[in-house]
Amino acid sequence: METRAPYALIGLFVMTVIAAAFGFVYWLHNGGGLTERTVYRVHFENTVSGLLKGASVLFNGIRVGEVTNLQLDTNNSKVITATIAVDAGTPVRADTMAGLDFQGLTGVPVVTLQGGSAPLNASSQASGEPFVLTADPSAGQSMTNSARETLRRLDTILADNSEAIHSTMANLSTFTDALARNSGKLDGIVAGLERLTGGGAANAAQVVYDLTAPTQFAAIAGAPRGQLVVAEPTALIALETRKFLVRPSPSDEPTFANCKEGRRHIWAYDVRDPSNPTVLVRFPEPAEADYCAKGGFFGPHNLHENRPGAFQSSRLVFSTYYNAGVRVFDVEDAAKPREVAYYVPPNPTKMVDPRPNRPQVLQSGDCYVDRNGLMYLTDQNVGLNILQFEGL
Repeated sequence: METRAPYALIGLFVMTVIAAAFGFVYWLHNGGGLTERTVYRVHFENTVSGLLKGASVLFNGIRVGEVTNLQLDTNNSKVITATIAVDAGTPVRADTMAGLDFQGLTGVPVVTLQGGSAPLNASSQASGEPFVLTADPSAGQSMTNSARETLRRLDTILADNSEAIHSTMANLSTFTDALARNSGKLDGIVAGLERLTGGGAANAAQVVYDLTAPTQFAAIAGAPRGQLVVAEPTALIALETRKFLVRPSPSDEPTFANCKEGRRHIWAYDVRDPSNPTVLVRFPEPAEADYCAKGGFFGPHNLHENRPGAFQSSRLVFSTYYNAGVRVFDVEDAAKPREVAYYVPPNPTKMVDPRPNRPQVLQSGDCYVDRNGLMYLTDQNVGLNILQFEGL
């Protein structure tokens, strides 16, 4: 027995030291410590769910003490009194606001103190009784209760307006379906607005097509015999997709040399009302040379027609101009037709027209453009020119 006694005493001593250490830590953390503490009481008029002894006390967010006791009021079951001990230097005032807050993801409750400027009651301090702070009545409501109440109100609002919400969703579905069905029209409207405001394709560089005469042809078995004769009608072009009509001046003959009988022009008409066509605009005439002084006829004569199997366009107009060759106009803007290409053949060295006393100048009278862009240009003095139109 004597050899075992020291070991028992040693074990008892170790357990005592450990217990004393735990007791010191608990005392230091709860109302004891090495600093002077001041005790206050906080009255809560609602639940303080989760608040425990030892919970932190925060003043303006800084930990200054802890809860030392929780007690129910025997005279009023709704009132809960929390006794707190805070550092003596904490500036607690008579109007300091007390409350309950929840910290961290787990929502640990803490007592909060904020601001205040009115001095404490001197009689209360002299009596030695702790000063009483009254918390906000809503301070005890937990975040869970607040969230639950908010969701309940939201559910009530949705239930009361369910018919209106259903109608709104149905109208939205109808609107999106209409947009899907008319997406092509919307693209057209946007493109029109771009042209109206001067944006989009209207600012693109103008394209001028170059009509050049081919220099090489495939060999033929034999030379054709006889004279090629092509009638000279004045053509009309009705651009159905654009609802306007293009025609040369209605006179029977073009302007003679020196323009002594006036000038002829190409005109565009608005035929949206077929019974009442109205003039839209006059096409520009060739101005790069003095064709009135060149001799021969000058002015528009024949227009390429959009016949089946031929080159068809609601934007480009081809017209012969006698001694000014052939001209190509862009009518994408019906109010402002513009010339984008032209070809003037050289004057003939040998006249094809057998009639006497005819001026030896070109007289391009008719044109036809096939679907591949080959243009056949007849001239009563020069003959037949075949051109390749590269603006397709």
